[in-house]
Amino acid sequence: MKQRTHSSVTSTRARTAREWRRFQRGNKPPLLQAALLGACCALVLLLVWAMVWQTPAQDQALSSLSESQEESAMASAIQDAPAQERAVPEPEAPAASSEAESSLSEAGEGENASAASQEEAPAGSSSSLSEESWAASSEVAADYAISYYAPEEASLTEEEAAAKLESLRDTFPDGAYWNHAGVEVWDEFTVTDTPCEHDVYWDAFCNTYTGGLQELFPQYVPMEQCLGFAALLSDLVFGEEAPVSTFTDYTQLRVGDNIRLEYTEHSMVVLSVGTDGITVVECNIDYEHCRISWDRFLSWDQLAGYSYEMTCITRYEE
Repeated sequence: MKQRTHSSVTSTRARTAREWRRFQRGNKPPLLQAALLGACCALVLLLVWAMVWQTPAQDQALSSLSESQEESAMASAIQDAPAQERAVPEPEAPAASSEAESSLSEAGEGENASAASQEEAPAGSSSSLSEESWAASSEVAADYAISYYAPEEASLTEEEAAAKLESLRDTFPDGAYWNHAGVEVWDEFTVTDTPCEHDVYWDAFCNTYTGGLQELFPQYVPMEQCLGFAALLSDLVFGEEAPVSTFTDYTQLRVGDNIRLEYTEHSMVVLSVGTDGITVVECNIDYEHCRISWDRFLSWDQLAGYSYEMTCITRYEE
């Protein structure tokens, strides 16, 4: 009985020891677990700190290396550059004789070019007005514009206005056409011997003009055909800055005044005033070809028939 009891106690103790060892292997003391966790955290923090500190240090090192390389390259380029390129040349005083010779040479070349251009000028066309006459009239018109576009100090007299109008006959010859048909470079002084065909091309080749009378006709910008031509002559006679005023009493017309027919849409410039009527210079009287016409006569009775649609425009100050 004692032997069985002792064996049972021994067996129980052995089992309890095995269970205790198993428990120790599977359940580590809390202190050891805490130590392991702390070590892991410290290792992680150390890695993070190393990464954060190392990145700016590497960037700074790379930046320093790049700057040193650039400075080295610039120094090398400066050393390799030839001495004459780094030297600043001293300005040389121009010789007066050289300038004189250059001026004379340019003048000679200009005369030769002018002579060559005259020799190469094309022959005139079979029509009444040649291309050479158009070029000459255009040059005259350019000189004329310089002298007449500037406003004058005193108002013109009728005699002076008549003289200026007469001087424009060569610039805008009777029978010529105020257009640029067949001309690539043109201005308001261009005339040709080719009529417009408004029913075919409308105003494709008509000259245009804007000047001192443009404010009176805001619906026609720019002015063309009879209106543009009459406005151009008015500015050439009185100056673009001359005053502008209107009236309706046609018996008060003076040389240089413009006549505008509102309903029939035609403009004329008074060329002379007489006891029987007036003469006018105009363009595009047939509304079709932009032909320039001088000296057409209109009696006072004819003017009376137009009075219902007539506006007279004057540039005289009085």
